[in-house]
Amino acid sequence: MAEAGLADVVFVPDARLGSLLFGGGGGRGGPPTAGHRQGVLFTMMRHPVHRAVSLYRHARSDTGSVHHDPRLGVYGLNDWVNSPGYVNDYMVRVLVGKVGHGSAAGAAAATGRQRQAMLTHDDLDAAKEVLRRKFVVGLLDEKAESLRRFERFFGWDAAGAASVYLLEDERAAEAMRAARFRRAVDGECRERTLHWDWEGRGPGGRQETVEEGSLEWGLVEGRNRMDVELYEYALQLFDEQYVQLGFDE
Repeated sequence: MAEAGLADVVFVPDARLGSLLFGGGGGRGGPPTAGHRQGVLFTMMRHPVHRAVSLYRHARSDTGSVHHDPRLGVYGLNDWVNSPGYVNDYMVRVLVGKVGHGSAAGAAAATGRQRQAMLTHDDLDAAKEVLRRKFVVGLLDEKAESLRRFERFFGWDAAGAASVYLLEDERAAEAMRAARFRRAVDGECRERTLHWDWEGRGPGGRQETVEEGSLEWGLVEGRNRMDVELYEYALQLFDEQYVQLGFDE
């Protein structure tokens, strides 16, 4: 798909697996072939506690989702975070390939938490390095600025699109009117997505919230300490990339 240019953007749940789309080299670890396409990763980072609470609400309430778990109708957030099936430090695990990997011996008797491979500080350092070297970092708390950066980096800003219509007068005028209409629609879509009632999204229009400093916050944060440190590093990268990638110009 990548080599044929069938898509400009691909959304992947696992950055490591997504990289296989661009594996046009001479075998694993081999050099890229002529004409080999390279991909650039971009992401919207979210505080791990907010992410966990959102996933809990989604899995509990959205019956049409593959993540739906009817047991969460009676289980609270604390029960879920302490359950064997909860995957802690998910972002670090995704970036270093340790989601659901573990020893096969005794797997049938092991709990979900035991089946998750243990993370080390080396894993955290590796995840930070992947984020630093491979990603244009956005922040969910900075949605508008993040989108502005993505548009500029990838050339998605169509503000000057009307200038390409080198047509006869009548056709050019119609094309420019259509372009202005598309930009107006795109602007409304952007406004809705970025700013309209974001906190009220979800089934029933109610967003599950956990107050920072509360018992629930401490519990979720404690189960995701490496993800919290990775997120804090993402905040630093977000500031550094403002200059490094030329967004200050």
